[in-house]
Amino acid sequence: MTSILKPYIWLACIVGFAILLSGCNDRKPDKQAFNYLEKAAKEEEGFNKEQKPLLKEEKKEQSLYNKIMALDTKDAKKIKSYSDEALSSLDKRQKMIDDENKSLTSAYKTFKKAVPYMKEIKKEKAAKSVQQLIDNMKKRYTAFQSLYKSYQSSITADKKLFTLLKDKNVKTEDLQKQLQTVNQTYQKIEENKKAFNTYTETFNDEKQVFYKIIGMADGQ
Repeated sequence: MTSILKPYIWLACIVGFAILLSGCNDRKPDKQAFNYLEKAAKEEEGFNKEQKPLLKEEKKEQSLYNKIMALDTKDAKKIKSYSDEALSSLDKRQKMIDDENKSLTSAYKTFKKAVPYMKEIKKEKAAKSVQQLIDNMKKRYTAFQSLYKSYQSSITADKKLFTLLKDKNVKTEDLQKQLQTVNQTYQKIEENKKAFNTYTETFNDEKQVFYKIIGMADGQ
């Protein structure tokens, strides 16, 4: 009876030892860093998902504004209807950019969890790559926060514009002044968007360099 059980005991020991080795391997700093970086990328999917719907709402608002501008001031009912529709769209856009911010902030927090493990890696060229990755991610996140604030300012300005358009007694100079404010916020968005996209491209390139250094270029 004892002799029959022995092979199974040895098998259990071998399997257990293999699992232990696998667990140790997963705790290696390069593997831990890779896992957190991939998790951060996954958390940014919420941000990416909002891009097309956000653009759709922006185009819708521009179309509604053009329709209002084509109307006679006597068409108060249509002006109000189009303005209310635009204000509803702006509320949707506000929620979208809030969701974007939550997604990017969550990803950034996860990225920071990877940093201690990244700094433990002793492979050649790793230290320089790690520092570049950390610096660029920080700049990228800061650039997004500026973009987020400029989006918020833009939505506030747009809401004021469409609210003014509903006012039958609005003065032309007040409308012109608000239009100027709206255009300024759009310009700021484009500047911040350009900076964010540049940092994103650089970060993605640097991440691939880091993956090659730690032997994770194939995602394994």
